Amino acid sequence: MTRLSPNRQVVYEGNNAYFHCHSSLTPVWTHEGKKVQRNVKVYSGGRLEIRGVEESNSGLYECVGATSDNKAFMSKGRLIVQSKSKDIIINIVIVIFLI
Repeated sequence: MTRLSPNRQVVYEGNNAYFHCHSSLTPVWTHEGKKVQRNVKVYSGGRLEIRGVEESNSGLYECVGATSDNKAFMSKGRLIVQSKSKDIIINIVIVIFLI
């Protein structure tokens, strides 16, 4: 049995995000259907670390592979990257509105 945790997470831009694929074998990770690249590190045991997330890191992540008895597995998780600048603008607008 394979599962991905967390299956949805929201991370501020510049912070790190983590997914873990709970499987007996090391999976292949994809982001939006393409092999993960750049600021992503894959560890043995199924852990994925995305360092210094950017908006381009938002989207669907999948761990895919096969078990020792040739059964395919796939599990999905979604990363939402929250922009810090948008939060600052929203907070300023709220403060101005309250004054």
